[in-house]
Amino acid sequence: MKMTMDQPVGFLRCEGAARFLGVSVRTLAQWQAEKRIPYAKMSHRVCLFKVSDLEKTVDRLTVKAAGGAQ
Repeated sequence: MKMTMDQPVGFLRCEGAARFLGVSVRTLAQWQAEKRIPYAKMSHRVCLFKVSDLEKTVDRLTVKAAGGAQ
């Protein structure tokens, strides 16, 4: 697994994941507690989020427009 600084490529820590999703770190922590978002718990202080999982979360939470242009 290739690393950049202190995290593997394709993964984000809490702050980066929250920024990616446009939510607060507190909201992200709540989603973790509710098991609404997948994450890897590396230690008691480090959680990693796979960017592809974050993209799937955005897709899942996206509200589709009704009757859009054809």
